[in-house]
Amino acid sequence: MTSGCQGSINGARARYTLKIRTIRKMQIARLAALAILVKQRPIRKVTRASLCWELDLREGIDLSIYLTGYFQRRVTRQILANLPATNATFIDIGCNRGAISIPVASRRPDCQIIAIDPVPEVLNKLIETQRLNPSIDNIVPVCEFLSSNAAVTTSDVPKVVDASWNVFSRTWSSDSSCARPLAIGVAQSMSLDTLCELRALVNIAVIKIDVDGFELEVLKGAVETLRRWDPILIIEWAPGSLLSRGTRLEDLSGFIDRLGYRPWRIQLNGKVIPID
Repeated sequence: MTSGCQGSINGARARYTLKIRTIRKMQIARLAALAILVKQRPIRKVTRASLCWELDLREGIDLSIYLTGYFQRRVTRQILANLPATNATFIDIGCNRGAISIPVASRRPDCQIIAIDPVPEVLNKLIETQRLNPSIDNIVPVCEFLSSNAAVTTSDVPKVVDASWNVFSRTWSSDSSCARPLAIGVAQSMSLDTLCELRALVNIAVIKIDVDGFELEVLKGAVETLRRWDPILIIEWAPGSLLSRGTRLEDLSGFIDRLGYRPWRIQLNGKVIPID
């Protein structure tokens, strides 16, 4: 399991530090985009790491794939390292445009991948990338909003969620994430336990959660799945995003501890170390 922050973050000073760090990352990405003339030609079809992509280089995720071949390569490597070669299921919660699901699918064709995101705009990009790579046929796109509510409903689905990181944008929904909200549309709300039951998912080996503040709600709705299959959890969390949803970092880490999981951090060099 991985933390998106460097240790426990508390207080206004720490949140301010996170804000500055994130804004600097966006500024660096903007300079890189300007250097390769993204404003003149933002949409480009490329091949990276033997995969075909149609990328919008105004978006931070797409820009990372264009420049490095991957987005969060260390996360992809950890997923691959913990996935059995056959007869396994990987659930990618908050898959966005498939920046992690697509490379994992290409390397583990015998594994089933459930790619979940409530935003049709980004999920359609994943579907289009599958079309560009016909050999990838083991991804199941799911447009749903995961919560702690076991019942299938639309009553608790927000209208928008953070799902876009436009490097040229000057206004964000949150300074801690530098994200822009995108519309959810007609996605339903349900728990991961309900989704797994409805789709008869088995042999769940790895679950990745990147949902910008909704992590605790997702985990509360996944208790039975975690108890049954004991999967590896790979979670990106940011204190600013959690606080924007009314959740403290201590609430999330405490719940994870009660589930019996031990937290580790994936470092920039890809090594995994235990954390408090």
